[in-house]
Amino acid sequence: MFRDSRISRRGLVNSGAKWRNDRVTQAPGLLLALCCFTFACEQPSDVTSPVDAAANAVAERKQHDHTFEIVLKDTALSNDFSEGLAFSTSGDLYVGFGFTGEIVKVSKTGSVSTFTRIDPTFNSITLGLAFDRHGNLYVAVWGFDESFNGIWRVTPDGHASLYAAMPLGTIPNFIVFDERGDLLVSESVEGAVWRVPREGGKAVLWAADDLLAPSLGGFGANGMARQGNDLFVLNYDRGRIVQIPILPNGEAGTPSLFLEDPRLVGADGMAFDIKGNIYIGITVPSSLLRVSQTRAIETLVTFPEDLPFATNVAFGKGTDTKTAYLTIGDIGNAANVVKVDIGIPGLPLLGEASRGED
Repeated sequence: MFRDSRISRRGLVNSGAKWRNDRVTQAPGLLLALCCFTFACEQPSDVTSPVDAAANAVAERKQHDHTFEIVLKDTALSNDFSEGLAFSTSGDLYVGFGFTGEIVKVSKTGSVSTFTRIDPTFNSITLGLAFDRHGNLYVAVWGFDESFNGIWRVTPDGHASLYAAMPLGTIPNFIVFDERGDLLVSESVEGAVWRVPREGGKAVLWAADDLLAPSLGGFGANGMARQGNDLFVLNYDRGRIVQIPILPNGEAGTPSLFLEDPRLVGADGMAFDIKGNIYIGITVPSSLLRVSQTRAIETLVTFPEDLPFATNVAFGKGTDTKTAYLTIGDIGNAANVVKVDIGIPGLPLLGEASRGED
């Protein structure tokens, strides 16, 4: 989830909200405050179609020897922001929108349709997405009451239900599967990782450490990615990549600092390629970074002003494995999703076949 100087967790919650340990535990006024922020943003002047696919108007520019193209611009959701994205086992792209809870499917041929809607009551914010090998979609939902907060599962036919509740006041943000099929979920308020058993039910705390903690009133643990038996977690506020071993019994090993750098402040989503490089969406300045195995940082793309707040990152599938896709997390922006040609295949996620380099 993105945050810039205009938005903070404290600033969005009204004075009537309750707090635990100086942090939000109930935020009924949060959505209203976010909507007020929406009206301050520039809105499109003409909306002629519910959905504009990028195939109709491809924008291509060059930054740092890498090109990017607009993949999705959903004018019907121009008052919302795109956050989570994930590819299904068949290679279709799914994009989640925060306020409405709407999840949009972009097929391999470029057609766009609404897949499901998590929360028609506007009582939550939809964040990270992840597919299992059976085609079920898991969604991290920051809910403002106990009936919404946690991990939701959406079956292939679009039926959504709460899969695992998390305590009110936590912010479930990003989802990664371990080898056992359990879900690891970043939590951004305290800065921690929770575990959801593969059969669903109650989430339990898996790893907590000062390395994952946010600054006061900010966001800590955010995007995550697995490489082998290690989980890598971004600390949004503090510009860190934290490495946590996944032990043979599924428990967490001792977290350690993989990298800390001012250029990583605002790091939201991440993904590995098959060579071990890490690709990170940075909200401010809106950009895509690459961190090499030697921990050198390279800016691949700096997005223009009309594409602010790059957030989550995912590699394509099939013939598209060398392309990184990013959500653009601003409201009323020029695009919801962009793609960047990387030239190296992404690391397969759980349930995917191995990818060759050619």
